Amino acid sequence: MSKKVQKTLTGAMAAMMATGVVTPLAATNDVDALYKAAYNATTKALNEKTQAAINEARAAIKALPANLDWAIGEFSKQVDTVQHPIFVNIVEAIKKAEKETTQANIEAAKKAIPAELGGFYKNSYSSAVDKIQQGLQAEVIEAVKNAEKEGTEEAVEAARVLVADVLTAESKALKDWAKIFSDRLDAVKIYDLDITKVKSIDRYQVEVEFDALTEAL
Repeated sequence: MSKKVQKTLTGAMAAMMATGVVTPLAATNDVDALYKAAYNATTKALNEKTQAAINEARAAIKALPANLDWAIGEFSKQVDTVQHPIFVNIVEAIKKAEKETTQANIEAAKKAIPAELGGFYKNSYSSAVDKIQQGLQAEVIEAVKNAEKEGTEEAVEAARVLVADVLTAESKALKDWAKIFSDRLDAVKIYDLDITKVKSIDRYQVEVEFDALTEAL
């Protein structure tokens, strides 16, 4: 056990006992065991700093009897110091993905959300990341539609950049989805129109001469 962690927890308990906050209890094996479990789990969370360890500590603290409210409060406060940085890391990753929407940033935001994080927080954070992913996919759809409509090399290449980005996703479903749009881009016919002369320009039209095409445009 870390000396710093041990000092923090035992120091808080000693201070409360000295000021009379702790009511003497008829010690039982059950209460002793519950306190020890909560103490050890909190220490583990402070040392490991993982969501799994935090969850374990939360469960052990919740099992403490109500008359150990001083311990519940102190242990919970210590566990919060580990939980907070995890939340900050998630929020920062999501903000980065919102500001610079690339598949890599989206994947980083997904990974910032621990698998062990449950309930409201996980649902809220996951929904925020899903929204960013859907926004990127909407950009892909519009870019591919524009490439099909314009039929120019520039439009196709612009769409390919977005499609290639989504193709780097770790999700097979997303890769398969992006592959569909990659195939659509492959099917776009790009016409090379070589203009040889601009004959006239006015406010309504432009008349040009160009090399003969190999097929109808």
